[in-house]
Order: sequence, then structure tokens, then C-alpha cells
Amino acid sequence: MNKEKNIDALIKEALSKEEAEYYDKLEEKPVLKQFAGLYRGKNSWMNYLVAFYILAALAGCVYAGFQFAAAESTKELLVWSLVMLATFIMIAMLKIWSWMQMDKGELIREIKRLELQLSVIAGKKK
Repeated sequence: MNKEKNIDALIKEALSKEEAEYYDKLEEKPVLKQFAGLYRGKNSWMNYLVAFYILAALAGCVYAGFQFAAAESTKELLVWSLVMLATFIMIAMLKIWSWMQMDKGELIREIKRLELQLSVIAGKKK
């Protein structure tokens, strides 16, 4: 950890003021900021759509749960339990997709950070 701080300090010394500000923006963000970042950028419309489907699936799951509780025959119990299972799976898959988008953002940020470090090192060698 100490080595990483030393490398960061060396890089910041070699950068101009604007580049140093850009470098600071590339640091790892807390999870809530990463989540909020899903709703900014080019693909934010897709994340809004996914959030809508998650809420719709949750509403369907709650409705199926009430219908399951009120069911009188085994067939109805089976149908409503399968609807609940399907909506749980849908919610899980959409959540996993959202988490992968958050991870993709962090990977892109780390790649940009590495590119900046490489350009600083290449600049020092010249």
C-alpha cells in the first residue's frame, strides 16, 4: 500500500495541474457512487429500463405471493409458486447485469489510470 502511494505521488509530480486533476478523478469510487454512475452516460437509458423491469418483476412477485397465499387448489399453488420463482430469477439476472455494468465502469477507469501512468513513464524516458 505504501509503495502504491509513492508511485501515485511520483506520477502526480510528473503531471501538469490539469492532468493531476484528471488522475484524481480516476480513483476508485464507493459502491453508492458507482451505482449512481449507472444512470449517467451514453447507456443510462438502458439502466433506467432495467430498473423499471426490476420494479415490475418485484410487483409481479408480490402479486404472485398474495395469489399463492389465497390459492385453494394444488394446481393454483404450483402455478403461483412458479410465477414467483420466475420473477425472482428475473430480478436476480437483472441485478447481476447491473453489477457487471458497475464492474465494467471500474475496469475502464483502471485501464485509463494505467494508460496515464504509462504515458507519464514514457514521458520521463524521453
